[in-house]
Amino acid sequence: LSQTHSISGEILPQKVRTIGYSAGGAIASYVAMILDGLLSLQDFEQKINDMLGLYKDQVRSITIASPPCISRNIVPRYISSLICGDDIISRSHEQSLSYMKKRVLSSLKTSSSFVGRIPGTTFLSDMAAVTGKGMSSYTGNAHDLESAHVPGRVFFMKKRKHKNGVSFQRVLRGNWREDMLWTLRDILLSARMFEHHNIDSYINTLMRC
Repeated sequence: LSQTHSISGEILPQKVRTIGYSAGGAIASYVAMILDGLLSLQDFEQKINDMLGLYKDQVRSITIASPPCISRNIVPRYISSLICGDDIISRSHEQSLSYMKKRVLSSLKTSSSFVGRIPGTTFLSDMAAVTGKGMSSYTGNAHDLESAHVPGRVFFMKKRKHKNGVSFQRVLRGNWREDMLWTLRDILLSARMFEHHNIDSYINTLMRC
């Protein structure tokens, strides 16, 4: 546009870019959706309502390690979200946490390592199988289209040993890789699920691209 925006006489920029990490990524996406007019606001201060739709088609947002925060049915193309490896935060929503709890409790009940001694290799083996059980039971018929999802267009990246490289791919909703290979709708229990959420992990991975 050739002219700038203004509210109450204040001159505002022509375009807006928002970026955020972890919970800040969710906030960045909400701000972008408010400015684009996608979110329906109620009981907010008038100044915030004045911003609704002010930057229609002129806002872009990048989230890093954002938690699931919007409906799976909503895919704002002006929001791009990055998920690194086994990041637990980007996979944590009410359904996935509840499902993980059931899987872990089931594993504890069937583990023989708790009979009169400290948890040992048997229990660890049982826990290692938890993810596999989740992957085998999560089919296309199990999709919950109403549950929270990482905002916008999602890109999955993972470090590879080959030539110190990185795989970097767009995640398509309902794609078998999302459900079975990357388990982005299910918490992947691994030794690095917290480490991969660290901002340094994201920076190091991006530097290898």
